Amino acid sequence: MVLEPPFQKSLEKKPRSLFGKEFGIRIRRIEFFGKFDDFYILTEYITMNPYNEYIVISTLKGFKLLTPNKKVRIPDIKDLATASIVVRLVNQKPLGMFRLSDFEFLLCCKEVSVYMNKHGDISPFVVMEHVGKAKTVLLYGIYLVLFNIDSVEVRNVETAY
Repeated sequence: MVLEPPFQKSLEKKPRSLFGKEFGIRIRRIEFFGKFDDFYILTEYITMNPYNEYIVISTLKGFKLLTPNKKVRIPDIKDLATASIVVRLVNQKPLGMFRLSDFEFLLCCKEVSVYMNKHGDISPFVVMEHVGKAKTVLLYGIYLVLFNIDSVEVRNVETAY
């Protein structure tokens, strides 16, 4: 459930009797949050990344982008230019999505990471192949740290090496 703070509702006076008129006690009803929208994730989620205008949820079936107006699965599996990259992402466990700049994001999966712009389009030019199969990921400054069972891999997100 998505809640929103009320707009100008705290200034309204809505007296309500608590114990009945015989005690003469009245309290004000104050509404702090109101229901905005409902959304359901029908699978187990792995990570949740809140950003200014949306929330990105990594599930076993991929990444979901939730905004107040729409719910979108990213990356777009119908884009023919990046179909071969998207097929590799669909069959992998997503580990997280990181914001690199105002226009660029990094989608990290178990064996590969890809760059995506703010419109959800994957870059067909740079695919970051992981040496091992990562269990978890962490973005520390410009470095992507990938944790495996027996190793730790550190990659520079600016150069993809």
